Amino acid sequence: PDHDIPEMLRTPLERSILLVRLLMPSGFGTLSELLAQCITPPSSDSIHRAVAELYAKGALEHNEEMSAVTELGQLAVKLPVELKLVKLIMYGRALGVLNA
Repeated sequence: PDHDIPEMLRTPLERSILLVRLLMPSGFGTLSELLAQCITPPSSDSIHRAVAELYAKGALEHNEEMSAVTELGQLAVKLPVELKLVKLIMYGRALGVLNA
């Protein structure tokens, strides 16, 4: 059952990183240091790849762990869909083709 698998392994690392960056207070250390304290921590290589992917997709302002989360990244945390679909929703809203 899903409840036996840790949350960190059930959800995409990119989504976890965005959430942690939004909730992480300044002066708390780096993202890698914080995630290393998890019961099932991701590898530092996985974190660096996920950060690079988030930056490439526009969810982080810079390609570094302590980068600020963009508006796209903030919306991605709120919506339970893939980042590319969040981007599509944002473009639709900006072009006025959505009702909301």
